[in-house]
Amino acid sequence: EARADALSADNCSVLHYLADFGPEHAKPLAASRTTTLACRLIAKGAPLDHADNFSDTALMRAVRSGNLALTEVLLEAGADPAREINGQCVISQARHERVIKRLLQTAIPQSQIRKAVEERILRGEPKIPRCLIEALPPEDRQFFEQAVDLLHAGSFIPLDEFRRTVERHKSSKALELFGAIVLFKCLDWSKNRSERVDILL
Repeated sequence: EARADALSADNCSVLHYLADFGPEHAKPLAASRTTTLACRLIAKGAPLDHADNFSDTALMRAVRSGNLALTEVLLEAGADPAREINGQCVISQARHERVIKRLLQTAIPQSQIRKAVEERILRGEPKIPRCLIEALPPEDRQFFEQAVDLLHAGSFIPLDEFRRTVERHKSSKALELFGAIVLFKCLDWSKNRSERVDILL
C-alpha cells in the first residue's frame, strides 16, 4: 500500500491527483469513493497544504476542477483557503459558483477576493460570479459592478461615468482594468464592423 505522504516526480501528492476529478469527470459513485479515499489519506497523514512543482495545493486543484465534495473535505480537514504561492491564491482558481460560495464562507482576505475579480476582468471572462463582487466592501463593489457591466455591455459603451469612478478609486489597477475593457470592446468591434461601437472618452 502506498504511503499517504508519498510524492510523485512533479511533487504531487495523491490528494493532488484526486482533486483533478471534477463533476464532469466522475459519476456520483466514483465521486463518493474519491472523497472516501481522500478522508483515509488525510487520516493517515497526507499533506494538506503541500504545493507541487506548479505551485498548486490539492485545494487549489479541487476548486479549479469544480470538485465541491473534495473541496469540503479538504477545508474541514484544515486546508488553508487563504494560501498564496507565487502570486497564486485559492479563490482565483475557482470557476464554479457553488465552489466560490463555499470558499467565501471561510477567512479569505479581501485582497484575494479583489484580485480574483480583477483577474477575471483582465481575461475578459464572459461571466463573472456576482457573489465574488458582493463579497467586497462597498467602495470596491461599486467600482467592480460598473466594470463588469461595462465589459458585458452591448454596442453602446457609456465610459464617462465609469471613468469618473476610476478616478475616485485612485489606483493603478483601476486604470489597468479600464484600459483592458476598452481594448476588449475595440476587439469585439473589429470582429464585426457592421456593429457601430461608440466609445465616449
